[in-house]
Amino acid sequence: MSNDQRDVAVGVEAVTSWTGVPAGATQTAGCGGVPTFWFASNGEHGPFDQLATALRRRGYRVVRLVPTQASVSVRLADRLIYHRTVTIEEFVRGTAGPFADEETLDVQWYESVVLRIPDEAIDRFPAHIADRLRHRRLLCDKLAVARLLESAGVPVAPHLAASTHTDADAIALLGLPLMVKAAISSGSQGVIEAATADQVAQAVADLGVARDHVFFQPFLPGSVLNYDAVVGADLIPLAEAAVRQVRPADSPRRTGLEIVDDPELLAYGRRVCAAIGVVGPVDLDVIRGEDGPMLIDVNPRPWGTMMSLSGAGVNFDAHYLTAVGVETPDGGLAKVGAVVGVFPDVVAYVLTTRGVLAAVRTFVEAAAAIGRRTGFRYLVHTLAMRVIWRLSPAAAAAEARAFGGQ
Repeated sequence: MSNDQRDVAVGVEAVTSWTGVPAGATQTAGCGGVPTFWFASNGEHGPFDQLATALRRRGYRVVRLVPTQASVSVRLADRLIYHRTVTIEEFVRGTAGPFADEETLDVQWYESVVLRIPDEAIDRFPAHIADRLRHRRLLCDKLAVARLLESAGVPVAPHLAASTHTDADAIALLGLPLMVKAAISSGSQGVIEAATADQVAQAVADLGVARDHVFFQPFLPGSVLNYDAVVGADLIPLAEAAVRQVRPADSPRRTGLEIVDDPELLAYGRRVCAAIGVVGPVDLDVIRGEDGPMLIDVNPRPWGTMMSLSGAGVNFDAHYLTAVGVETPDGGLAKVGAVVGVFPDVVAYVLTTRGVLAAVRTFVEAAAAIGRRTGFRYLVHTLAMRVIWRLSPAAAAAEARAFGGQ
């Protein structure tokens, strides 16, 4: 263990009640049931689908939990990945598992779903997993996360709650432009940049949430990086990477990832992981400015590029199994300087800029790379979903409304 990691380990005992796992302990299979992982998400969620496919390929049972029933075509496509799909209503009633012949090893939740599961339903999972889920529910509140990190001595961007500060207060204290954020949101949703006082007021209204769930942050100049990790039961990362997104000038989306040499970012990421007390996959959005790394957002779940990074030498899915205590690590370490494409984003970019034939070649290359971890099921599922949405735009729109979007 490095000196940095020993420093991070200080205070692990204080967050034991959040993780539900004593420091240094692991959860092991052996209760006689089928080892099972649950994935709760709204609609199609690529990172969950990719990880679930990789786990199924290794022989684990994977179950999907959704807010409402999808269309028949989507349910058929999902059978390529998940052994079964359960609605929240079925889960709450207790008619669709966890079953007696299943041993739940872990549950990965999308933010908007974990907030909709009542406590009595969560209690049907093993106690240590139920504790993790309740803690993860607290981490859905970005303002609460900022306060948690502050209390742990981790530097975070200045923030003001809209419930206790007027728009004018925020402008006077933080300046313009101002970032207006919903406390509970996911992805790039719930974040609006405002350059004037009128825009600040409009942004608060446009978020569509109560003012009690809005906060302000200053605009932070600098480069955006990611700290990606899988954290073990002792709250020390089993695998980690400092990542820069490759985004062509003519593309609104990232098309690749580069592993960068940034020891300061790695040390900062370890401190954040120890403070928030999450076991498993964690993705941090970080601004790298003059004052060093500064957290923008925490995603305590599988992230969009998790499986793509296998091309850079680190197999986070394998380290995840180590984190939950069922397999020894074989995931490798990230190779500084490695650049990998993001599937399927890079295919979409090539299609629009270089044509169909180039896109087909890119698809084959990218699919081969990610297919080494997921197998054919995820690739076929991805193609099937694209066909479903293309053939039935109305159904796709209805599906998006039903699931609330992602």
